[in-house]
Amino acid sequence: MTLIPQIQTQDGRTTATTTFNNHTIEVVAGYDINEDRFPFHVYVTDFAKKRKKIDCSPSFAQSLKQAIEDGLEFGKVAVESI
Repeated sequence: MTLIPQIQTQDGRTTATTTFNNHTIEVVAGYDINEDRFPFHVYVTDFAKKRKKIDCSPSFAQSLKQAIEDGLEFGKVAVESI
C-alpha cells in the first residue's frame, strides 16, 4: 500500500504526515549543507495521542523525496510491529 503524505514546509524543514492503521506517521526532513544529504526523523502518534520517535538507521537520504519515502516506510514498519 502506498502512503500519500500531506506535505508542509516551514523554517527550512519539510514535514510529511499520513495516517496508517489509526496511527499518524510524521517524517521531518531538511537539507544539511555540511553533509550534502537530507537527514530525517520519524515519529508515530497512536490513537491515544502518544507520540514516539522511531529509531531508524540510516536516517540520511540523497534527496528530499527519498527521505520522505524512507521515513514513511520506517513508520509503516513500526506501526505494523505494534
